[in-house]
Amino acid sequence: MSLPDVVVSVVDPGMGFSTGTSKTQVKMGVSSSGTQNSAVVVYSPSQARLAFGVGPLVDALVRLLEGPGGPVVAVRTTGMSGRITAVTRANGSAGPLLTLSGIPLNDYSLAIQITKTGDIASGRFRMSYDGGITWQSDALISPEYAIVDLGVTITFPPGAYVAVGTDGVYGETYTFQVYVGAAFAAGANDVAHALDAAKLASLPWGLVHVVGSIDPTGAASVTKTIAAAVQTKLAAFYVGNSIFARGLVDCANDADADILAAFDGENHDRVAVAAATVWIQDPVKGQIQRPFGHVLMAMLGAKPPGLDAGQVRMFRGYSAALPTDIASIASADTAGLDAARFSVPRTILGKGGYWVTRCPLFGSATSDYKLLQYGQVIDEVCRAVRGVLLERLNSGVLLTKNGTIDPGEAFAIEQVCNRAGDDAVVGTGDATAVSTLVDRSAVIATGAALSVQVGVQPLGYLSRILATVSLVAKLPEVA
Repeated sequence: MSLPDVVVSVVDPGMGFSTGTSKTQVKMGVSSSGTQNSAVVVYSPSQARLAFGVGPLVDALVRLLEGPGGPVVAVRTTGMSGRITAVTRANGSAGPLLTLSGIPLNDYSLAIQITKTGDIASGRFRMSYDGGITWQSDALISPEYAIVDLGVTITFPPGAYVAVGTDGVYGETYTFQVYVGAAFAAGANDVAHALDAAKLASLPWGLVHVVGSIDPTGAASVTKTIAAAVQTKLAAFYVGNSIFARGLVDCANDADADILAAFDGENHDRVAVAAATVWIQDPVKGQIQRPFGHVLMAMLGAKPPGLDAGQVRMFRGYSAALPTDIASIASADTAGLDAARFSVPRTILGKGGYWVTRCPLFGSATSDYKLLQYGQVIDEVCRAVRGVLLERLNSGVLLTKNGTIDPGEAFAIEQVCNRAGDDAVVGTGDATAVSTLVDRSAVIATGAALSVQVGVQPLGYLSRILATVSLVAKLPEVA
């Protein structure tokens, strides 16, 4: 005999019936410190930095916590492999060629420029985190210069460094890129371990963010594997009725064509994928490139469950307008990626700045869950209905002479579920209606399970508006 329980099942497509936990996030990614595969509830940016040091995970945490706020569940994953590109020299070739070592802790386009001619201990240089757009204060050239917050050491070989290059103005300049590596080195197994850790967190959550890197050698096929693993694990949580959640994965910084090819035919009703990268204006480091998912997930922390992520007007504290620190968005086939169900940034003719297009899920053609808000609304109702039905578990009920549930008892349960649904999504403006039907034919007297069907009528969304404007005949003037 199985243990008494309340089992919630979502029918997709639906049955045709005419802030919550869904906004609370789990962020999983690489960082310089912290215990791997251990969930930490984070409440502030300072706590995030103290617990996890630096890296993509910390960047994503801080962006959320400095914006909509927390708390948020954080899980440090394996996978900080790191990569440093070859050093490119520009504006001269007289000085020695720099060398680099270490395992990068984040993604940056670094530049070193000589500001005072001289050798080691007499020459000076300055450094840029954004490829030469914004420069830090200069420093004395020494045999080694450690970029502490990046995990990279620059070695200056002996020799004369030149402060006036071939353009006659600026010194010799050395450029190179550093990348932190993928969020998950071992793919599906890492995802499972990280989500199992998040499941044990003391804070209920409903939205997972797999934090990615901008390394252009990243493959969309790897992202596809990660997305499938997140779908598998979240679906297992749902079947076990422990967690009702959706996820968003930062896509690898791959070519659009390769992204489209990798995800062709993929169907994941619990997972969204954010493509493209954005340039963020950092007050210290200048313009830094990050996955669009970092920005989108911080915005989703403010989005009520039933609102479309692409909603233009500011309503209930949310708008699709990207924050003003977004300096630019990387070139991408927005229309093509959006049509292929990717979350991407966009411009809107006649409106300044940058915007979220929408946040699609990778639901199949027949799925009701093609947009994140549908999943978030149904997850809220699942939590609410399961909560009130658990209160009825093992409760005695009146029966008819046939052993079925008494109609009055059935009606009372329907009203309880309707009120729970109304409180969760209707009263908040996230859905149109919730209706419940209790099966009155089950013979409870012989141990049959009570079947309760809950239908949710979602909001409609104005994704296209066609306006017809014309001149009308002028009315005759009155003398």
